[in-house]
This record gives sequence, structure tokens and C-alpha cells, in this order.
Amino acid sequence: MKPQATLNTERLILRAFTDEDAPRVQSIVDDKRISDMVSNIPHPYPENGAITWIQDSQQRYENAENVIFALVEKDTNLVIGAMTYKLLPNSEAELGYWLGVESWGKGYCTEAGRAMIAHGFIDLELTCVYARHLTANPSSGNVITKLGMKHTERREGSCGDKFASIEFYELLAKDYSAS
Repeated sequence: MKPQATLNTERLILRAFTDEDAPRVQSIVDDKRISDMVSNIPHPYPENGAITWIQDSQQRYENAENVIFALVEKDTNLVIGAMTYKLLPNSEAELGYWLGVESWGKGYCTEAGRAMIAHGFIDLELTCVYARHLTANPSSGNVITKLGMKHTERREGSCGDKFASIEFYELLAKDYSAS
């Protein structure tokens, strides 16, 4: 498999995670406010959980299961979050992300999400991108709709290790506009 792409936006570099990112990831995701808003991050975060997650993500990329990008702030060269595609059958993918609390409210997820959507439809030739968020996290819904995704449903169900109300969205390639 070819190396994972690196994407650039105005303020961010989206690149593959490296083992050296583990201490920073560990410190970010150990914050309970992150696990409260993200379905698959436990609290407390397991010791050495970040290095295991990074190495697993590298393997999932090699197995064509996921594409996981570190969100790196250009000004500081610090990892501030992650954005992922879970690759699905029929050239479809589910977009997911998390962001460190100190970076909330600055538009980073929308900026990175636009780059991810373009990468997905143009480079990965996806036909549809899905996203979901916990209903209790409306800020995530705001990001998703800014990316041009359409709300499809709300339902109760399992989302990671949580059973909660979940909002679902999708964006079809035919409806995507790079503008």
C-alpha cells in the first residue's frame, strides 16, 4: 500500500501519526471532556493507550480499513487532534474526529474536515461520506453540517461504548462541491 497522504490547510497539516506523537495524544485524550463527547474514547484513558492506538491505526491503514490523520497546528507543530475515515464497502467511508479541549471553538475541525472531504471524493474516489455524533454534542453537528453533510436520522443506539441518542449524516459524491 502506498504511504498515507499528507494534507495541508491554512493552519493545519494532516499527516499520519507517528510513535513520537503518543505522549501528546495520551495527554489530550485523557481529559474526561473528550471522552464525554467522543463515543470510542474511554475515561480514564488506559496507560500506554495512545501508543497502542497509533500502532493499531498504522495497521488499519495498511489493511485498508481506516485512514487516520494527526491534526498538527502549523504555528506550533503540535498535534491537536485526529480526523479519520473508517473505510466501508462500496467506496464509502465514515468520517470521525476528536480535538483537544484547548483547540475547541477555533474552526479546526471544519478546516480539517473540508480537506478530508476533498481528499475522500477526489483522491480516494469515495461515493459517500457518512458521519454521526452524540446528540449531546451539538457542536459536532455544527461542524458536520458546515461540511455540507445532510442530516438523515436520529436514533438511540450503541456508539462506541455508549448507548445514547445519535445523529446521522451523509454526503454523496454527486452532491459534493469543492467550492
